[in-house]
Amino acid sequence: VNRCLQRAFEQTPPPTRKGQRLKLFYATAATDTRYATVPVPTYVLFVNDKRLVSDNYRQFLARRIREEFGVSGIPVVFSFRSRTRNQRQKKSR
Repeated sequence: VNRCLQRAFEQTPPPTRKGQRLKLFYATAATDTRYATVPVPTYVLFVNDKRLVSDNYRQFLARRIREEFGVSGIPVVFSFRSRTRNQRQKKSR
């Protein structure tokens, strides 16, 4: 998942908003018990600021995952998580 999304970010960078660009740190697959009978791929993406994710870019990433893993016709759910202030301060030290 990480390699697929990293390639997508490199080949088609996300648009900038207010001079900032969305950065992907890593992604992980999650399970959602609401969809126990039909498994829906759910991915948690850790990014610099989740407010920078546009709907168009979210759809683009879902399309890339469907193409990469051959799962056309099923929904792909993303949960974006922003880096917290504490994590930013630790990194800058």
